[in-house]
Amino acid sequence: MADTTSGTRRDRILVEKGEDGERLDRLLARRLGIPRSHAQSLLTQGAVQIEGKGPSPARRMKAGEEIEVVWGGPGIAPTPYPIPILYEDEDIVVVDKPRGLAVHPVGHRPGMTVVSILSARGPLAPGAPRRPGVVHRLDAATTGVLVLAKSPRALHGLGEQFRNRVVKKEYLAAVRGDVEAEAGTIEGRVGRDAAQPWRMRVAPHPT
Repeated sequence: MADTTSGTRRDRILVEKGEDGERLDRLLARRLGIPRSHAQSLLTQGAVQIEGKGPSPARRMKAGEEIEVVWGGPGIAPTPYPIPILYEDEDIVVVDKPRGLAVHPVGHRPGMTVVSILSARGPLAPGAPRRPGVVHRLDAATTGVLVLAKSPRALHGLGEQFRNRVVKKEYLAAVRGDVEAEAGTIEGRVGRDAAQPWRMRVAPHPT
């Protein structure tokens, strides 16, 4: 849940059952889609409150507690952190999306996204609700090149190219374990981690 008043933005985060006992700074980093260091900076600046008090980064959270985060207040950074711009013209903007940042809002969870950060610096092409300029996506945990449209013609043209698979995409992934061959194919089903439902993993029977 979020509200905006007098140039500030307030995000209210309700701690869920599966987050009971989690450190506050880790929970904030994950729920807001920001680096843990930035979550700790917000806590240091006094931008985070629980029941009207500034908590410690190491505080263990309890299910049902509500966290309030204020953006742009006195002495508080108005923007989360910059996204590297790789290319920009009147029609498109190309960014290097960092890990931990969602492309656009998902569900009712508050948090910064590529769309919210770029929209604050200039308009993106009107598109689907809460997804202006979006023609393709990367998972929040994935880093990489992301293209967004600034004009209606770019939104239409890029959208057609991605739908028709004209755009070539390459992904790099780290493989951990005893890998014998220098080349090969790894196949596996991807699903939500039952113990940590906000994470995705490869498993024989993912949920």
